[in-house]
Amino acid sequence: MAYESLEAENYAVDDDNYALLYGPGMTAESDNKWRVGLGLLDWNGFSLTAIYEDREHILGAPEDADANFFQVQAAYAFGNSMIKGMWGRADLNRCADPNNVGFRYTCSSSALGEYFAASILVQNNEKMSWAVGYDYNFSRRTTAFALYTQVTDNIEDADWSGFSIGMLHRF
Repeated sequence: MAYESLEAENYAVDDDNYALLYGPGMTAESDNKWRVGLGLLDWNGFSLTAIYEDREHILGAPEDADANFFQVQAAYAFGNSMIKGMWGRADLNRCADPNNVGFRYTCSSSALGEYFAASILVQNNEKMSWAVGYDYNFSRRTTAFALYTQVTDNIEDADWSGFSIGMLHRF
């Protein structure tokens, strides 16, 4: 279990710009999140883990910037190999819209939100992701891996996928 709070002072750098983004009279809030995880590791080669996170006032946004994240991972190890998979989901309010290029300001109450509403305003954002991977242990200290990940988003042109390969060596 974990809890984290980033105080409002981290976000209210310029009150005039903040008011333009979120509306007149609005001030930053503390970005609070808590997380809980549970796992069964290496039970006859199988591992199963899950994580849930609840976050409020993402990046200090005063309203409608909450999110819930959930992820489940499974793996099976045999010999020097491991296959693994992951599925996750994120439900984000309209002001909490990480789009893999930074946060977009989508609060409709602000002047900026009203001006750019046609291109950035979303009412709710749902993201889903899944991944499959393979690890090969050359030794206790060296592992090669391959991973494919896909993210689907209900915002147009925000879906993406990627393939990673690499090697991890522990010194």
